[in-house]
Formats: sequence, structure tokens, C-alpha cells
Amino acid sequence: MLAGIHAQALPRHRNRVLDQEQRGARDVDRVRRVAWTGAAVAAAIGLLFTAVALFGGRWMGLFTADPAIRDMGALYLLCQAAVFPFTGAGLACYFACLGIGFVSGPFILATVRLILIVGGCWLALSLTGNAMAAFAAIALGIAFFGASLLIMMRAKLRQIGGR
Repeated sequence: MLAGIHAQALPRHRNRVLDQEQRGARDVDRVRRVAWTGAAVAAAIGLLFTAVALFGGRWMGLFTADPAIRDMGALYLLCQAAVFPFTGAGLACYFACLGIGFVSGPFILATVRLILIVGGCWLALSLTGNAMAAFAAIALGIAFFGASLLIMMRAKLRQIGGR
């Protein structure tokens, strides 16, 4: 378990270290390259998960034999499929922003994402009682987070680089 956590944290740690190291060396072009490369790779990995999500019933069948749980899990994966690239790119931008010393903006966006998802799910379930509406609220919150972080990172990289 500990090795799995370490392996998952390693790419994010590496991205932060490279960003901070290059910013300290005033190599803003390299900071920019590392940040955007990290976002692109994370979005590409998200696309792979999108492909898996399109076969959600089979994927969920690996974990449960209960048809109701399998179908609900497949529905969730299908609703999230389009935003998996935003999830990856958003998290890469989040850690890149931390690496260049910009913490408040990403933290505020993460908080807003949580509020949007919880509030959206509460509203969706209160009005419709439908899981698909709640899953759509989650997808919207994640898409907002990813897109906002891409915009925020772009602005911050321009600010530190003078572009």
C-alpha cells in the first residue's frame, strides 16, 4: 500500500521539484515546458481512462457480479468519461502552480470545486432523485476545476515569464 501511494505521488513530486528548481534558476522557459508537458501527459492519460469508461460495464464487471452495482458504476464512468482529461490536466496544473509557489489560487479553486460538486449533487438529488443528474453535477464540477486551473496556470506562467 505504501509503495502504491509513493508511486502515485512521484510524478507530481517530480513536476513540483522541476518547476521550483527551474524557477529558482530563473529558467522560466523550462518551467513553462515542464508545466505544459505535465498537463499534456496527464490529459493523455485521462483520455486512456475515457476509453476504459466507454466500456464501463465490462470494467465494473471485474469488481462486482451484482448487476445493479455494475450498471450504476458503468453509468457513473460514462458520465465522467468526457472530463477525465480535465481531471488529469487540472491536477497537473494544480501541482505545477504549487511548484512555482502559487498556492492560494489552486486552493480556492479546489474549494469551489468541492462546493460545486456537493451543492450540485444535493440539488440534483433533491429535484430529480436521479443518480445521472448527480453524476452530471460531479462532471461539471471537475470540468470547471480542470479548465479553470489551465487558465490560471497560463496566466501565472505569463506573469512570471513576462509573456
